[in-house]
Amino acid sequence: MNVKFYFFILITFIVSLIFLLSCSRPEHHYESSYEVIKMSRTDFENAVKITSPVKMKKAGKIYIKDNYLFIGDTNRGFHIYDNSNPEKPVLIAFLEMPGVTDIAIRNDVFYANQAVDLIAFKLDIDKKQVQILKRIKNTFPELESPDRFDGYVKDDEVIVDWNEKGKSDEKN
Repeated sequence: MNVKFYFFILITFIVSLIFLLSCSRPEHHYESSYEVIKMSRTDFENAVKITSPVKMKKAGKIYIKDNYLFIGDTNRGFHIYDNSNPEKPVLIAFLEMPGVTDIAIRNDVFYANQAVDLIAFKLDIDKKQVQILKRIKNTFPELESPDRFDGYVKDDEVIVDWNEKGKSDEKN
């Protein structure tokens, strides 16, 4: 075949490609069904504390340490039970920790993923004290919404949870 034919095919292909790429495509604007719950970095870091018992909202994992039972409340903290009588655990306190979903325990040190940070801490439940031993900032990715959207926050803010739009988040 001759060179003119190949040249014609090449030019036709290039023009078609340019035409297809220049065609406007409908833009899809998707929006999350959830609204972001965020805290300032300072408030977030100072929010870890032991408080009076609160109502469970989103039950998570269960942990046992000595005579205590810890039940996770997703993105909120841990309900602490006196488990000295395993047949009748008694709710005694709440470990408030915005953004947390999991803990690990080794000896007397607790490790938690508090939203984007990894923290190591000790508890004195009787004195209602939390001692933060170490905080490694931005260890974990930002919390996504349940429908997989990212939240947009300033550098000095942290996403700690998401609420379904139109539903209120009653405290405790």
